[in-house]
Amino acid sequence: MSNTTDPFVPALSRHKFTPCKEQPVFAHTNKEPFTQTWDDYIFVAEDITNAQLEVSADDNASAYLYAFPDKIAEVTPLTEDKDYGGGQFRPCDPIPVIAELKKGYYRIHIQYENVNYPGTNAARLEVKLGGKQVVVGNLSEYNLLTEVDAKKLMKCYNKYNYKTMTTHAKFWTDIGIKGSFDLGPNAASCAARISQALCEYGVNLDKEPDLSGGGHLDFKNKENKVIYIRALSIHNYMMEKLGKPMFTSKAEFDKMLAETGGTPIILWSKLVGQDHVGMGYNGEGNASEGTFKLAENIWVLYRPDFEDPETSVL
Repeated sequence: MSNTTDPFVPALSRHKFTPCKEQPVFAHTNKEPFTQTWDDYIFVAEDITNAQLEVSADDNASAYLYAFPDKIAEVTPLTEDKDYGGGQFRPCDPIPVIAELKKGYYRIHIQYENVNYPGTNAARLEVKLGGKQVVVGNLSEYNLLTEVDAKKLMKCYNKYNYKTMTTHAKFWTDIGIKGSFDLGPNAASCAARISQALCEYGVNLDKEPDLSGGGHLDFKNKENKVIYIRALSIHNYMMEKLGKPMFTSKAEFDKMLAETGGTPIILWSKLVGQDHVGMGYNGEGNASEGTFKLAENIWVLYRPDFEDPETSVL
């Protein structure tokens, strides 16, 4: 059973595609009249240029992608008598879906009808996209971290969040930061707080990337672990490790929360105005500054209504 209903879902690490047992391809030489519907997902493994959707059937069949509902491929009986389908397998004209179909998962609707035809009643169906037979399946969205790992990381962060360490100076002193140049006591510490939590969780960060052309900022804590001090570095790290964010505004996140409830554990960033990053349990971990409301990118590490992955991504 799928737990997502988007017409298009980018292919990210948190998704699992499970092919259905019954696929929309068969050839029966003799079959009683029947109808069958598939309302599932297909996986487009690579971008397709000039994608075309095709249906071939004996007797009635239609198919369309929910992302392009006006592009319907279908075949209908040869005769006007609705009780007789003509008993011939035939293709539709290829239906151009879009100039370029992006890699990802698409919801698809396929319907087939084998009408009552006297004598030996054949039933045959093929559905192709880009010349290849489609494989339909269920799409499950998994947590990025297991419940245990998400709560472990949250616990590490809570030691250094803005409710626990209200000033930058206290944080810098506590972790014993040292680097290629001195940080003032009031230097922004949001990225370093996430870095420190990741270190204690068990992640070894690489040298902080050179984002400005001014050279690497090589900071290490008292355990001699690399610490990022720039929010953009943490944002880019999350993009690399976690994929694209699930939500691009707090309004989207709040809508999900209102619909599903629960207490998700999240990482978030904002890159408009003063860059900022934070972590939260139901959005609360860094909310004392009032900046979470400006979050542009929100990664949900764990949701109670999602399944746990086999392994965590961090």
